[in-house]
Amino acid sequence: MIVVNNNFKAQVTTLKTENAALIKTVKAVTVKQSSIESDIHSLKISTVFQRIAHTVEGALVTDDFVVNRINIYTEDADTKLTGINIDLENQPRMALAYKQSGQYNISDRELRAKIKPIVNQVEEYYKKFPDTLDWTSSTPVNITVKNYSIATVQNSEVKLVGEK
Repeated sequence: MIVVNNNFKAQVTTLKTENAALIKTVKAVTVKQSSIESDIHSLKISTVFQRIAHTVEGALVTDDFVVNRINIYTEDADTKLTGINIDLENQPRMALAYKQSGQYNISDRELRAKIKPIVNQVEEYYKKFPDTLDWTSSTPVNITVKNYSIATVQNSEVKLVGEK
């Protein structure tokens, strides 16, 4: 004796159709949520970078330089630090040694020695923020004065413009 419940079969078919629709909706919501999480991550990184820039500019100084402006660059997904640009203003003593267009009347060795401490200060301050991307020794740091590129600091080495 076989009992067939057509009403039960119809309910199961309806539930299968509704379940498939729900699975599709959940997948769409998951994709949207992932996109929103990525946007939130980018906004958090941008906010931290703006805070760093606002507090560093004009505040970090050595006897030779003042940080005028800092720009922090990342890859498109904001998951890796790809470079930093630090524009410097000369302190009065360095202003006397400054010729023009990023050129100084001091030896290359002296200039390298004067650049390193200000970069170290910026890096130390940057690393105080827990939500930043990793600044490693391989992160290229471009140094400019009045927007003229004067050096790149990478792997603890200061390379002046024009050096190989």
